[in-house]
Amino acid sequence: MPKAMVAPTPISVRFGKEEKSMFRILQARAKASRRTLSEQLKYYTYVGMVTADNPLIGEMKTGALKGVRVLKFKLGPLQLLLAYEFNERRNVVELLDVGASAIPARVTESGVGS
Repeated sequence: MPKAMVAPTPISVRFGKEEKSMFRILQARAKASRRTLSEQLKYYTYVGMVTADNPLIGEMKTGALKGVRVLKFKLGPLQLLLAYEFNERRNVVELLDVGASAIPARVTESGVGS
């Protein structure tokens, strides 16, 4: 007998006064990415889990970007790049930036990319 589908449990996330600027950045990035605030938080949670589970997964950069690792991954139709630093002594991953590596083809009314 198949298991019944269970609805996800909603959680509340609170941002204190000292985190106000982080919350504003989160709102701006959600809007720029055309995501809801909840979707943006889920997205950052996913990205954080991937790098926290295997901090050496990204390609190590050289030259001016020495010490920065870049991880390429897909999220839906987007190819994304995640730039981060990993401090082995402190066992800490610091997110530097996330962005699309290319603009996906636009979907027309017929469903064909242009």
